[in-house]
Amino acid sequence: MDDVWEAVRASGGGLIHRENLLRLGVTDRRIEQNLAAGKLVRVAPGVYEIESVWRASSSDEQQRTRIRAVASGRVDFTVCRMSAAAMYRIPSLGGWPARVSCLDPSAQGGSSEPGILLHRGPVDRTTRIIDDVVVTGLARTLVDIAAHTSFLTGVIATDHALRYLGIAKRELYEELTRVNPRYGRRLAARVIDFAVDRSWNVFESLSRVRMYELGFASPELQVDFADRRGFIGSADFYWPEVRTIGESDGLAKYSRAEWVGDRVPADVVVAEKIREDRMRALGNAFTRWTWDVASSPARFAAHLSTARIPRR
Repeated sequence: MDDVWEAVRASGGGLIHRENLLRLGVTDRRIEQNLAAGKLVRVAPGVYEIESVWRASSSDEQQRTRIRAVASGRVDFTVCRMSAAAMYRIPSLGGWPARVSCLDPSAQGGSSEPGILLHRGPVDRTTRIIDDVVVTGLARTLVDIAAHTSFLTGVIATDHALRYLGIAKRELYEELTRVNPRYGRRLAARVIDFAVDRSWNVFESLSRVRMYELGFASPELQVDFADRRGFIGSADFYWPEVRTIGESDGLAKYSRAEWVGDRVPADVVVAEKIREDRMRALGNAFTRWTWDVASSPARFAAHLSTARIPRR
C-alpha cells in the first residue's frame, strides 16, 4: 500500500484525497484500517497524509498542510488572518489556531463550519496564491492580525514582515484606512506605530513588547560596535543613556546551523564571550536574558531593573 499512498500523494499535489483513493480501488474500510494502524493521518475530512511524513514535519509545515487540505477543491475560498500568516511563513508565538480562517464578506461575525472559521470583512482585491491556496494580500493579512489578535501577536507578525517580506509601514497605514475595521482599529494603529524593521526574530520582538508594556525606556536596536581591532558586532538592544547592551540570548544561538556553521557549540560560546568582553571594554555594561525570563513579565521586570535599565 505504501506505493499507492505515494502515487496518490504525488498526483494530488502532496495531499492524499479520498476520491483519488476510491478511483484506484482503495475502499473506505481500507482507509479506516490504515488510519487505525497509524499509517495515515486525517488532516481534514477526506484528506490524509502519510504518518511518517506528518511526524517528520514541523508544526508550521503541518499547519500549512492542514490549510491546503481544507482549502482544496473549494471555490471562492480566501484564507485570512493567522491562517494566511502561516502561508506567508510569518512566525506565530504559542502555536496555530485549530481552525482555518476564511474571509467571507457575508459571514455573521465569526460564524463557522467544521474545521473552518468564517470572518466577515470587506472583499480583498489583492489576494495571492501561495502553494495553491488563495490568501489575503500581505498588507490585508497584517492589518487583520493587528486588529483582531493581541498587541504582541500583531507586533511579531508586523516586525517579521517589515524586515523580511518587503512591505513598508506606509502600505499598512493605507490598508488600515481602506479596511477601516469596525473593531480593533486603534489596536492595529498601535501595532503599526510600534513595529520596526530591525527585529531579527520572534524573541527580539517579544522582548521589545515586554519592555514597552513594563514601562522601560525604548532601546536602540541593532547597534554596531567597533574598537581598534575593527568591527565587533551588533547588539540586539542598547540604552546609550546608561551605556548598557542587552541581548536576547536563546539556546538556538549555540545549536542551530545558521548560528554555528562549521563550528562546534563550544567555539560559539567562546566567540560570544570574546565579543562581549570587547564590548565591555568600551565602557558598556552587558545584560542577557533567556526566553523564559522574557516570557514572564515579573521576571523580566526584575531582570531589567537589576541591570539598571531606566523607566520611561
